[in-house]
Amino acid sequence: MGQAASGNGTGGNGGPLASCLDPIWLRAVTERVRQFFYYPQEALSSRTFGVVMVHFVVHRDGHLSTLDIGKSSGSEILDKAAFDIVHSAAPLPPIPDRMHVEQVDGQLAINFGVRNFNGATTIGHCD
Repeated sequence: MGQAASGNGTGGNGGPLASCLDPIWLRAVTERVRQFFYYPQEALSSRTFGVVMVHFVVHRDGHLSTLDIGKSSGSEILDKAAFDIVHSAAPLPPIPDRMHVEQVDGQLAINFGVRNFNGATTIGHCD
């Protein structure tokens, strides 16, 4: 699917790894979402490719309070599929105690066939 399981500092600025980020938890989130991945037939037929950044806020118990498109792929079909994929994956894996946060605000890259995409899951902030 092309999702990356890494973080880019707070706000996705490419700075040091966010202190609240647990790579094992982030990998579990990515794997959970990957289970629901699908490529819309209409997009395949029309050879539509793109990357959607799905913005989410997940609480300690794994439930999402926010889910929206953080950055569009430019295709309504792909954007809707990315939203549906993450929505279907909820609840996400619970935030482990070792992260010492109540919620995580971030973005998850959903890649629909873009080669050489070097994006990553970006943690905006942890509360």
